[in-house]
Amino acid sequence: MAYKPLLTIKNYSAFYPDKTVFERLSFSVGRGETVALVGANGSGKSTLFDIVFHRACDSMSVLADRELQTTGELHLVTDASVAYLGQQNEEPVRKSEQLIGGRGDGSRDMWIAFALDEDVAAGRPGSDGELRKRGIIETLSSGADLLLFDEPTNYLDMAGILAFEDALLGGCNDDCAVLLVSHDRRLLDRVADRTVYLSPQGVFETKGGFSAVRALVSSDVEARHHRAGTIRAQIGKLQQEMTTRMTWAARKEKSKRGAGSAKPHIAKQAAKQARRAKSAQLKAEKEIARLNETKPFVPKRQKLILPEYEVRNRQVIFLKDLSYRLPSEIASGDGRELFREVDLTVSTRDRVCVMGTNGSGKTTLLRILCREIESTSGEFRFNDGVKLRCLPQGLAGFFESSNLLDNFTDLEMSQTEARRVLGAALLRGDRVHGPLTQFSQGELVRAAVVRCILEQADFLILDEPTSHLDIETVEALEGLLESFPGGFLIVSHDREFVENVADRLYFLEDARLRLV
Repeated sequence: MAYKPLLTIKNYSAFYPDKTVFERLSFSVGRGETVALVGANGSGKSTLFDIVFHRACDSMSVLADRELQTTGELHLVTDASVAYLGQQNEEPVRKSEQLIGGRGDGSRDMWIAFALDEDVAAGRPGSDGELRKRGIIETLSSGADLLLFDEPTNYLDMAGILAFEDALLGGCNDDCAVLLVSHDRRLLDRVADRTVYLSPQGVFETKGGFSAVRALVSSDVEARHHRAGTIRAQIGKLQQEMTTRMTWAARKEKSKRGAGSAKPHIAKQAAKQARRAKSAQLKAEKEIARLNETKPFVPKRQKLILPEYEVRNRQVIFLKDLSYRLPSEIASGDGRELFREVDLTVSTRDRVCVMGTNGSGKTTLLRILCREIESTSGEFRFNDGVKLRCLPQGLAGFFESSNLLDNFTDLEMSQTEARRVLGAALLRGDRVHGPLTQFSQGELVRAAVVRCILEQADFLILDEPTSHLDIETVEALEGLLESFPGGFLIVSHDREFVENVADRLYFLEDARLRLV
C-alpha cells in the first residue's frame, strides 16, 4: 500500500554543544501506517518525539532553551494535529494546539478494548496500569492526525498489551499516522508496517517489525566484518611487499663488500634498488592510509565470560494450598483474597516465569517466596541450604553502597577482578567507580545479576527485571540468565523474554496459579 506522507524527515541531525543525539536520520510516516522507532536508551527517540510535537505546536523555541541544535529537514503537513503519550504516567497526554477546543471526535472509541475500573473511568486515581490505559485511550480517541506513543506498554499487563495491539491491528489508525517507540519485540513484529533502527552503525530502515530490522542489521554487520577482513588482508600484503623490497635493497647494498672491480656496478644497482624500494614504500604507505580510512566501523562481538561454579539439583520451594488475603487496613472488610490454593514446587534446575494481570498478586507471591511477608494459610517450605537471592522491582534496597564498584568489595576479590567480571556484563571503563545514579536501570539489573553470580547463588527471584529496558539491554540480560548455572523464578510481561529464558510458565489469574 502506498502511504501519503504526513511526516517527512530527511538527513536530520540533533546535537548539543558537547554531544550528538542522532545524525542523518531519514524516514517518513503516512496515514494508515504504523512506523516503529527503535534503538538503545539514549539514542534520541524521545528527543525526536519532542521535536515533532513542538514543530506541530510551532514552538521550537522551547527546544532552543535546552541548547538543542538541529540540521536537515523535518516537514509536518500543514495544520496536522499531534497527540503525544510520553513514557511516564506523570506526563499527561500532550496535544497540539489544533486539537485544543475539542477537535478530537472520539470516533476511534469503538476500537478500544481496555477494561477500566470504576475509579479510573470516573477520573479518580488508579494503579499505574489503569492510568496507562487511560492515557492510551485518550490518545487513540483524540482525533489527531499523528499519534506519538513513547513506550505505551510501560506498566501494562498482558491483557493491556494485547488490547493495544488489537486496537492498532483493528484499524484505529486508518485515518491517522502512528509513530511508535517500544522495546516490546513481539509487539513491534505484530503492528509495525516499517521499523527505523537508530544504531551506532547508522540508521537502518526496513519493512516489517523488529525481527526484520534485526536481520538487516545482522547482514550489515557481517558485510562490515567481511569488508574489514578484506582490507586487513590487503594491508598485510602491502606491508609484506614493503618488507620484501627493503630486504632486497639491503642485500644488494651488502653485496658490495668484497666485490672488487665489480663494486661500482653493484653500488649503482644497489642505489637503484634502494630508490625503487623507497618509492614503493611511499606508495604502499599512502595506499595503507587510504585503506584504513575506508575500513568500516565494525561493532565488537560481545561474549559473556563469567565465573563458573556448580549448582547441585535441590528443591528450593514447596507450596501447598497457599493463600493470601490482604490485611483489613488495606482492603475493606476482612480483606480481599489475592490468591488461594496455590501449589508450586521449584528446584535449582527450574527456570520459571509467572505472568498475570496487574493486581493479581504476582509481586505479593514473590514477597512470600523471599520471606518478606507471610501467607494467610497453606504450607510453605523453603530449603535453607539453598543460596537464594531476590531482585525486587526497581532493585529497591538491593545495593548497599551508592557507588557501583563498592558493592563488590566484600566478595574477596581484587578491584581488578571485580572490574573484569563487570566488563563481561558490558559494564566497562572508569564509570564503574561512579555512583549508581549514573547508571541506567538495565545496567543496574545486569550488575545485580553479576553480583548474584559472584556470590555463587543457587536460585534467583526477579520481579519484572525488564521494565523500561531497551531491547539491547534485555538481550544482554537474557545472555546473563542463560549463563547462570542455577535456577530462577521471574515475573515479567515481556513475551519474547519469557519465551527465551523460561522452561515453565505459570499464569496468575482469578486468584489461581495455573501452569500454561
